[in-house]
Amino acid sequence: MSKIVLVVDDSSIARRTAKEVLEGEGYRVEEARNGQQGVDMCKLKQYSLVLSDYNMPGLNGVDMVRQIRPLPGYEHTPIFMVTTEFTRDLLTRGKNAGVTLWVVKPFDETKLRTAVR
Repeated sequence: MSKIVLVVDDSSIARRTAKEVLEGEGYRVEEARNGQQGVDMCKLKQYSLVLSDYNMPGLNGVDMVRQIRPLPGYEHTPIFMVTTEFTRDLLTRGKNAGVTLWVVKPFDETKLRTAVR
C-alpha cells in the first residue's frame, strides 16, 4: 500500500507540481485548496506526510499545523511548509507550531524528492 500525502496550497499550479514529484516517488496524493480544508481532511484520514503553503486565504499554513498537531495520529507526522515566505520569526513560529521542515519556493524538485524518501 502506498503512502498518502496531503498537499495544501491555494495555487493549483503548486499543487500539481508537488503532486507530480510525489507521485513519481510512489506516493498517492490528495489535495486541499486552503488551510481549513487541510484541517478538515486530516480529521477524516491519517496522512503519511502533509505539505502546505504558508500564505493562504483564511487559515495560514502555520495556524493549520497548530490545529493538526493535536489530532490523533498527527503528533509525529512529518509536516513540510513549502512557501515563498522566509523570516527567522516565521521559522520560529513554524517550529513552535510543529512544522518539520521549511522549504522555500521555488523548490528544487531533487531536494523535495530526497526529503520525502
